[in-house]
Amino acid sequence: MSVAISLAELASVYPTAGGQYNFASILTPKKIRRGVSYACGLLSIFSWVAIGAAVTIIPAQQIMALVSASNPTFETKQWHIFLLYEGVAAFILVNNLFLLEKAPWTHNIGCMCADITQLPHEPETNSYLVALTLSMFLFALITLLARASPKASSKFFWATLINYTGWPDGLCLIIGLPTSCFMYIGLDASMGCFVCSLSCMMLILGGEGTRAAASTQ
Repeated sequence: MSVAISLAELASVYPTAGGQYNFASILTPKKIRRGVSYACGLLSIFSWVAIGAAVTIIPAQQIMALVSASNPTFETKQWHIFLLYEGVAAFILVNNLFLLEKAPWTHNIGCMCADITQLPHEPETNSYLVALTLSMFLFALITLLARASPKASSKFFWATLINYTGWPDGLCLIIGLPTSCFMYIGLDASMGCFVCSLSCMMLILGGEGTRAAASTQ
C-alpha cells in the first residue's frame, strides 16, 4: 500500500504517461538521470512481460478447475493447462490484431474513472460494462461467503500454519510472499490512463483497494 501511495503522490505532482521511468528521471541527480531512467524503464518492460504471462495462465487454470469440479474422476495434467494457456494467448493476440478495431468497447471493460462519459467509444456502453464488472465482483464475493461450508474458525484462519512441503516454515513464508504481492501487478498502468492528476491518484488508490479486497477472498 505504501508503494501505491507513493506512486499516487508522484502521479498527482507529475502527471505523465511514462510513469515511473519519468519519475526516476525527474527525481534523480542529473549525472545518473539517464542510466536510472533507462534501468527503470527496462525493468518495467520485463515486469509487464511477466504480468502478461501470469494473467494469461489464470483463465487456463480456472477452466481446468471447472472441469475437475464437474467431473471429479477427471485427472488434470500439466499439459492440459499449458495447451489452454497457449489458446488463451492466441485468442488475445487475434483479438488485439483484428477484432479490437471493430469492437473497441471491449478495451474498456472494467475501466473506471471519475467521469465515465469521458471514456472513448460509446460512453453509455462503457457505463454498462463498469456496472457489469462490479456486479460480477459482488456476486462472486457474496456467493463464496454464502456457500462456503463448513467455514473455518478465525483462529484457524489467522494463527494456523499447515506446511506439507517439507521445507522450513521461514523459507515457505518467503516463497509465498510473491503470491500475496500478486494484487499489486499492473499498479503503474493507471498512470498512463489519465491526464488529470486527481483522477490518476484516485484511480491508483481505488484500484489498489479493490485488488486487496478481491485478493483477500
